[in-house]
Amino acid sequence: SDIQAKAAETIPSYISAYYNGDSILVGSYINREDVYVEAVYEDGSVVELKDYIMSTERVLKNGDNEIAVVYKGKTASFFVTGKRVTELHAHYVGEDVSVGNAVSKRNIYVYATFSDDTAGEITEYLIDSPNITKVGTNIIQIVYGGKKDTIEVPGIVGGTISSIEVTYSGGDVMLGTKI
Repeated sequence: SDIQAKAAETIPSYISAYYNGDSILVGSYINREDVYVEAVYEDGSVVELKDYIMSTERVLKNGDNEIAVVYKGKTASFFVTGKRVTELHAHYVGEDVSVGNAVSKRNIYVYATFSDDTAGEITEYLIDSPNITKVGTNIIQIVYGGKKDTIEVPGIVGGTISSIEVTYSGGDVMLGTKI
């Protein structure tokens, strides 16, 4: 029947999938913007697909990860290289920090080396217990990708505010009105 013929036309002859991105940290999500999937139909037409299903959205292991793509019963696959952090180096470049205050990320530079022989500065790291707890050297742990490094942050006695002066430069205000 005509309905069956129309339904058959919407199913591609085959699909192809390609990955155009960089290697990805194990456990991280695959960016769909880096995946190209196309359907090729019996009449030779090619259509880029967006509504396909991937076997996993994350990189699961170090090295080659084969990712299957399924669309209307047709399957294709592509490979994504998973990478692990092999070395982590953190450096503190800030001033002394008052006891009770936290170390600022803007004063910490973190560099990682990966299993795929790439390296670079990292900004999504975790500062384990960032508060300065004592006067003198405070050891602060930096964590990223399952690796750890430490930085030394000098702690100092915090200052005390003895007075605050406030000046109002607006118009007249009725007594008792909030400014």
